[in-house]
Amino acid sequence: MIDAKTAALPLLDNLQNYTSHSNSDECFQFIKQNTFQYDQSHRKCKRPLHTAFPRRVLSIGLHGSDKIKLAEPSIAYGKYTALSYCWGDHQPLQTTKETIKDMKNGIDWKDLPKTFQNAIQVSRRLQIRWIWIDSLCIIQNSKSD
Repeated sequence: MIDAKTAALPLLDNLQNYTSHSNSDECFQFIKQNTFQYDQSHRKCKRPLHTAFPRRVLSIGLHGSDKIKLAEPSIAYGKYTALSYCWGDHQPLQTTKETIKDMKNGIDWKDLPKTFQNAIQVSRRLQIRWIWIDSLCIIQNSKSD
């Protein structure tokens, strides 16, 4: 059952009217257009254009050739995406006290799990150059972090 508040929210068009593939240019144009439309017209739950950065994020650039590095940006606010996921039994790539320096120097694309690669590709297509992934942005063997 839909309550009155939910019923009052604006509806987005059905994506089926635009494309049959989630990685198509049409799909990303749909996302950009509707995100912009939401930001401009939906005042009841208006979100800031830039939010506070976490302590660490991945610098991913905007192109496939850009190096991926763990960063502690000096800027306090900006746009970033976040990946939240279930780790499962084994996490092949993570930041630890022992690996943090290497992560800051750069992470090879081939070392990233497919889920991370997909999230980075989506972020880049949306023109967002930062992403937060918990296993890479939190030092995993540090209780204080």
